[in-house]
This record gives sequence, C-alpha cells and structure tokens, in this order.
Amino acid sequence: MRAIKNKRGFSVLEILIVTALVMAIATLVMPSIVRFSERLEYIVARNMAYALASDLRRTQSLDLYRTQSLYVVNFDNVQKSYYLSQNNRIVEKVKFAGYLNDWVLEASNAQNIFYATGALNSYNYINIYPYKQMSKGYQVQVLPVTGRVGVQRKQ
Repeated sequence: MRAIKNKRGFSVLEILIVTALVMAIATLVMPSIVRFSERLEYIVARNMAYALASDLRRTQSLDLYRTQSLYVVNFDNVQKSYYLSQNNRIVEKVKFAGYLNDWVLEASNAQNIFYATGALNSYNYINIYPYKQMSKGYQVQVLPVTGRVGVQRKQ
C-alpha cells in the first residue's frame, strides 16, 4: 500500500468535533458575559448617583458661603442631564454616561435651590433606574430642612 503523502483539509468528523467543542464553550461563557454587562451597568449607574450627590453637596456648600450669588441645580429628565447654575448662568452641565442609554434620570423636583443655611427649597427624590424597571436602580434623596443628601440602592 502506498502512503498518502499530501493529506489536505479536515475530515467531516474533525469539523463536527471542533464545532461541538466551540458550541459547548460558548454555552458556558455567554451567561457570564451577559451578567458582567448587567453588573457593569449598575456600577456605572452607582458612580453616576454618587457623582450627582457630590455635585448637590458641592452646590450646597457654595450656597453656605455665598454673598450675592444664587446657586441652583436644574434637572432635565428628557436629556438625562442636570445643570449647575449661578445667578441663572449655567456653570456646569453634566450628562449621563453614554453607556446608560437605556436608563432613566427622573427628579421629582426639577429645580433645587439651596438657601444660605444649606436647606433646600423642597424635598427631592432623584431616581436613576433601567427603562421600565422603576423598582431597580438608585435613588438620591435631598432633605429640605437639613439639606442632607444620601444615596441608596433600590432592590
């Protein structure tokens, strides 16, 4: 018998085995990739909630030491952004990260005016949640009398 010198290509059996192995590995890996993506969204949302709380505290501290200036935080629920303004002039505009396109920024009070005592004009809840899932996400609370700002995760 002659030995085959130039063996070219793969047999059908080899291709089927490799395809089955790739499919088995993909079946094991895909759920963890999806979970990682969901967790990453919550991490970004948490960071945005804490950044918002920090901006509210910063505006509040500026108001404590103001002389003639009036510092206000305005929320735009449609554009998913908020504005820090001084005497009706926008000082800083903050827009949610592009990664949170399917998330909602919703403030119960669109305008937050801090007084010289650090108190807020009215009670405010700012909700950050995935679209159509209000029970999840984060909530930033601003108390009117004390002006205290806090962040909590909604379950």
